[in-house]
Amino acid sequence: MGKSIKKKSQLFKTGKISGSVFLDWREKAGLYFYTDPDGRHVMAFLNNPHQAYADFLAENVIDSGSTQQDSQYPVESTELDHPIVNVLADTYFGEDYTRRRQRRGMEDSLQKYGYSYSFEKIKQFFADDHYNVFNFEAVFASGASPLDGIKPFVLDANAQKSLDEFKKLHFNLAMLGNNHAKDYGSAALVETMAEFKKAGIQTIGAGRNQLESRKVVELVYKDRQYAIFNGYWYRNPAYNLFDFYAKSNAAGVNCLDTLMAHDIEVYKQAHPSAKVIVSAHWGTDYGEIRDGQRTIAERLALAGADLIIGHGPHRLQPISYAGNAPVLYSIGNGVFNNNGSFDKLKIPPYAAVVRLDLSADKLYWCPIYADNLKTFWQPSFVSDDDFEKINALNPQRFETTKIDDQINAAVIKF
Repeated sequence: MGKSIKKKSQLFKTGKISGSVFLDWREKAGLYFYTDPDGRHVMAFLNNPHQAYADFLAENVIDSGSTQQDSQYPVESTELDHPIVNVLADTYFGEDYTRRRQRRGMEDSLQKYGYSYSFEKIKQFFADDHYNVFNFEAVFASGASPLDGIKPFVLDANAQKSLDEFKKLHFNLAMLGNNHAKDYGSAALVETMAEFKKAGIQTIGAGRNQLESRKVVELVYKDRQYAIFNGYWYRNPAYNLFDFYAKSNAAGVNCLDTLMAHDIEVYKQAHPSAKVIVSAHWGTDYGEIRDGQRTIAERLALAGADLIIGHGPHRLQPISYAGNAPVLYSIGNGVFNNNGSFDKLKIPPYAAVVRLDLSADKLYWCPIYADNLKTFWQPSFVSDDDFEKINALNPQRFETTKIDDQINAAVIKF
């Protein structure tokens, strides 16, 4: 017979429960104790797939009386006339970083040339008849943040100037399931979503409550569905210190580690011929692929994900597979105007933009130069010689081609 472990759940730290007991150190089984107006209660759980999962369901029961597993998440459907979908990862014009540079007397592209400059050499990729997606890694806000002095980087953006550029670049969908969407609290996140909506840009990965944060954007091309899911992996500080994840009655971002696998299963049962694409914000800054990322990828693929496109580490990482699903663990930065740490950490200074051709279920992986201190915050597509070196970093050999007559790409079926 095993021994019990009196480890405290995160819900104990936030006052939701009075105690917890786990039957193993991985927290796969145990008991929660809590009190409500009806008295004292014990909640038991078994086969917990992730340390955040039981907390997530228990908190929903305590707050709303339901786990919300069976609640119908929103599906926002868009009919496409053209089969091309383009994906750009971490994108932020860099207002916060620019202020830091100004204090040090350092010039950058935003100060010298304004908001249009950084996209100049890649903007042709995002045609107006394509469906264009990007990860917006900031929030529309200004002034002091409740996380100042608590969170190392708090990223605010100018709504009008940013949106003017995003509209000129023909962006259709902003992904908000990341570690900066709630840098200025719930009200700023909700306002950011409203500003995107007014600009005619859809959002995904965050919401005014948990159910809304689980929204799926469904693209329909020639009667076939392609469902996009977006979320941010579970991090203890994001839950305990920053209060980032959406709750049954509070705004926040969607979590990769909780109900996403369940939501994918539900969607695939209803649409067995559909393709499911997961945009995952995960990993450590400029780090290697973590075991936790591989575990999440395997779980999502087992649930029915056909393709996983990752971002968050600010660097390019190799392409792998979870079952039959291609996993692009990180495509690095899009236009993200930090200084970067490529030279300091001796990391190859590249990222990639991605094109999906829904008429052939093919993905085109197109590397770009990403070291802002060398490009003056203006990424561009890599040369033929550099493409060969970058593509060789992938453990598998993929077919290669050129798209738009000049852009080097590796080709992956999904």
